[in-house]
Amino acid sequence: MEVFSLLYLKFSRTRMWVIDTGASRHMTGECSQLQTLSKGKYSHAIELGDNKIYLMKGIGSTLLELESSGSIHLKNILYVLGLKKNLLSISCLEDKGDKIAFFNGKVWVWGKGSSINEARVIGIH
Repeated sequence: MEVFSLLYLKFSRTRMWVIDTGASRHMTGECSQLQTLSKGKYSHAIELGDNKIYLMKGIGSTLLELESSGSIHLKNILYVLGLKKNLLSISCLEDKGDKIAFFNGKVWVWGKGSSINEARVIGIH
């Protein structure tokens, strides 16, 4: 399995986001990664690839400024207690209309209605 990391401007308290082709949702275990967070009465159990069960405790959103240019706004990020990595879901990006390509050790994204010539690099291997 290849691991790609999101290229964004890292501040002192942020961690890397892993671009995950198998994740069904964006997820983080650190509420500090989220600009908005609705905790409500969430108690959904989530089983991950390590066969462990984690509890979802909220849903949030954030804006990640890319090193290359622009930003990525992530919505409906699951706040999952105990999760050690921040996961950026490729399927969630595709669901909102983005196109994604993996080549030359990079992850390229371009928006709905755009051409691949307008793609930007959001991650590296």
